[in-house]
Amino acid sequence: MLIFQRMQILCAALLLGVSSVLVGCGSARQAPADDENLVVVYNCGAEDWTDPIAKEFQEETGIRVQLVDGTSDTLMTRIRTEQENPRGDVLWGGVEDVYLSLTSYLASYDCPEEGALRSDYVGGDKAFYLMTEDPYVLAYNTDLVDAEDAPTGWSDLFKSRFRGRIALADPTKSLVSYDVLMTMMDVLGGDNAMISRMEDQLDGHMVSASVEQVKAVVSGAYAVTATA
Repeated sequence: MLIFQRMQILCAALLLGVSSVLVGCGSARQAPADDENLVVVYNCGAEDWTDPIAKEFQEETGIRVQLVDGTSDTLMTRIRTEQENPRGDVLWGGVEDVYLSLTSYLASYDCPEEGALRSDYVGGDKAFYLMTEDPYVLAYNTDLVDAEDAPTGWSDLFKSRFRGRIALADPTKSLVSYDVLMTMMDVLGGDNAMISRMEDQLDGHMVSASVEQVKAVVSGAYAVTATA
């Protein structure tokens, strides 16, 4: 069983236009560039929730969706590398910092639903739109952690019983993990030494991507995680 402890609410997932199209979602098999009935989506999200949305979009519009899955970091690099010959139409998921760093690569888009959005959900020059407000949470496996030992705040992650048992993706490759660490540091007083302490607490163990963190806790490979 997995238990979530709600932490701080921050915007953690967004929807962005990489070309003049802003639609659905999308997995990694490149499509012909001249196929007007297909949208290629660079997807930072987890398949268990992006795939059903992509399927529904296809059924309602008749437009095929090709999801190109990856971490925020790999997809950012891909977009920059493809600057002269863009291969994607939409970037979907990830944290706001991703989109702010890519603004010069993104086309403005007038969203028909903009009037229903809060003004702070609209990115500069309409290059992106915020999609959700995700809470940062601590999650733990109840088969591995007793209720009385469960983490209830950021500082609990530094307890000795969780050393080497925290599922966290490499923050140099995952902006979700990076934001988790920055939030943790801010909440605990803003001391940069917190990052080094967490590195030591991980004891050399990291998961491949932020979307794998909860799965790693559910499987019992790790005891706890902090994620969006």
